[in-house]
Amino acid sequence: MEKRKNMRLPLRLLGHLSLDGMQYHPTETRDISLNGGLFRHALNGCTNRQCTLNLFTAGTDPFSITIEGWTVYENDAGCGIKFLSMDATDFLGLKEFLAKQVLNPHAIHREFLEGPRPQLTDRISFLSASS
Repeated sequence: MEKRKNMRLPLRLLGHLSLDGMQYHPTETRDISLNGGLFRHALNGCTNRQCTLNLFTAGTDPFSITIEGWTVYENDAGCGIKFLSMDATDFLGLKEFLAKQVLNPHAIHREFLEGPRPQLTDRISFLSASS
């Protein structure tokens, strides 16, 4: 039985992945949650490394976010990344984007309030936006 605390959504977001602060590589999500995701990559040996993700969408509701993370596993589908920290504004943008993609947006809002989440680097913005 799966022990995930956050709902994973099979969404495709484009972006760039940087391991250990080195060169950025193109990537895209295979699935994503408020706390992590599975990312396509063209690299080997990415497990247990610090990373930075820049994800973005286009279209009528575009956004761009930056996430500090840790690669927790690697398989043929890509690498699993746990989100460690991000700006509160970026986190709120991710939450709103994910909520628009599901039939029950209240589930995402509940995870936002109760579930595990990355460390937010701008607490004042987070507290004012969540009230």
